Amino acid sequence: MATGDATRALRAPQLDLETENQLLEAWRQGDASALADLLESYQPRIWSICWRTLGNVEDASDLTQDVMIKVIQGLPRFDGRSKLSTWVIRISINCCLSHLRKQKLRRHASLDAPMPAGEGSRGDRIAAKEQGPAPSVERQDMYMNLKQAFLELDAEKRLLLLLRDVHETEYAQLAEIYEVPIGTIKSRLFRARETLRSCLEEGRGPDTGSSLTQDSSRIVNGDSG
Repeated sequence: MATGDATRALRAPQLDLETENQLLEAWRQGDASALADLLESYQPRIWSICWRTLGNVEDASDLTQDVMIKVIQGLPRFDGRSKLSTWVIRISINCCLSHLRKQKLRRHASLDAPMPAGEGSRGDRIAAKEQGPAPSVERQDMYMNLKQAFLELDAEKRLLLLLRDVHETEYAQLAEIYEVPIGTIKSRLFRARETLRSCLEEGRGPDTGSSLTQDSSRIVNGDSG
């Protein structure tokens, strides 16, 4: 898949659960176009996970295609005991981690993945949601510190933080995806945030912490959700 194709796919809207179930049932009844609509709705999320885990456009494009193929091949066995989104995200995570293990890669994820319709990157949202057209040097430094600290996390911690704090995945769904109790998810998130906090404290100046925006603070400090 070319980069342009992936960028166009990012504009595809996510389907509500009812529409998703209707399309899934239509596909089971032989409607091939229903499968195409399902895949189009999931491609942005799959691309985002692959891009931020691998940090390379070509690798992310190839792996996105691999995930889509696994989804197509596995759909006949999908039993509906979990949400389709839970199942698709689990396949995406497993493919990413498998790719890293096989290639012995420790590539860093990027917060600069493209956003739909010229909205910039999710990294920009996280670091400077309220930032004006001429960002201050302090905000730029804060963003770079946050980004560098995020890049130093291992792949599993990055994925978990991205799913929770960027994709805003609920704790219950994360527990389904990882097949562990919610308490375990919260513990893993706590450890991931502590690691991120340590990286920030080691790499930033003494006044940088006071400039953390709401979204940046959420990743470092967590939330009550």
